[in-house]
Amino acid sequence: MVRGDAKDKRKEERNNEAEQPKWFSGLRVLWVIGAVTSLVLIWAIEQPVFVPYPHLQLFFREVAFALLIASVFGLTIDRIQRTEFIRLVTDERNKLKRDVFLYAYGSNLPDQIRQEIRKSILNQSFHRYDLTIDWEFALAQNDLLSVKKRYRYFLFNNSTETLLWPFVFIQIGADIPGANTSTFECLRITRGHDTTTYTLKNNKELKSETPEGQPHTRKISTDIEINPLERVGIYYEVSQLRRSFGEDKYSSRESVVGTTRVMLRFPAGFDVQVSCKTKALRPDPDDDPPLRHSLTWDEGILPYQGVTISWSKKEGPKPAAVALAERTEAAVEDRN
Repeated sequence: MVRGDAKDKRKEERNNEAEQPKWFSGLRVLWVIGAVTSLVLIWAIEQPVFVPYPHLQLFFREVAFALLIASVFGLTIDRIQRTEFIRLVTDERNKLKRDVFLYAYGSNLPDQIRQEIRKSILNQSFHRYDLTIDWEFALAQNDLLSVKKRYRYFLFNNSTETLLWPFVFIQIGADIPGANTSTFECLRITRGHDTTTYTLKNNKELKSETPEGQPHTRKISTDIEINPLERVGIYYEVSQLRRSFGEDKYSSRESVVGTTRVMLRFPAGFDVQVSCKTKALRPDPDDDPPLRHSLTWDEGILPYQGVTISWSKKEGPKPAAVALAERTEAAVEDRN
């Protein structure tokens, strides 16, 4: 899907270039003729016929140099003016397309919703695709679970400019007092065949901070430069301690397209539920609950929508005495 979008953009750019007038036309013809004339004059005044007339030779030399300078400046200014005009027209066309879409399909929405759509979707220069959420749970001490969270996706720069994409990981929670509930392991950036690994110990670019007045919030961030229409692979790992029952959610600042995969591994004795936009995901062929869950989502995900994962420990078999007492009580209630 993303490759198709990139091909469509390149095709549109080629069509725009084909629609533009040829370079050697209009004022450019005059400037080129002027430059050629100046060079001919500079060559001609060096001939013997002009030697007896030094003043005339000096006059033609000054005219030739002035004409040459004017031609060079004229061609340069025309080039810059045309490039700037094309950029301005392209920007205005993109704004118009966004406004037409927004007011054609969102005419019945409140203005606040339209402004949020404009800010979070229409003016967004990045999107993610082929997201993979890979969580591995294991039993830990004190009836807790240790979980290794791995995330993979491709990030695509939709714009025609080189932009900085802010990678931000925010952990909010105080459900296990006194425990280190989150450890950021690493961040890997892949460009073609080159891979760069960031860790908190080895890279100063990766910053970890606790915002003032938010003691339960931890923010890890860095800025990544992405070229126009470039695809960058993003991979990062996080280790956490969680209770044996809970709920977690993955959401994105950017839209997510392509195929979203969720892979979960649990120890025996857990009930697991996975949903996106309150809909259940489709099981994959390798899905094998309750120890392994492999699910797929083929629809797009808007910003801040996400995949919700819930888990809880199954209740063990009840003692025989308790089960007998419950059956006896139920029978008495039926008779009454």
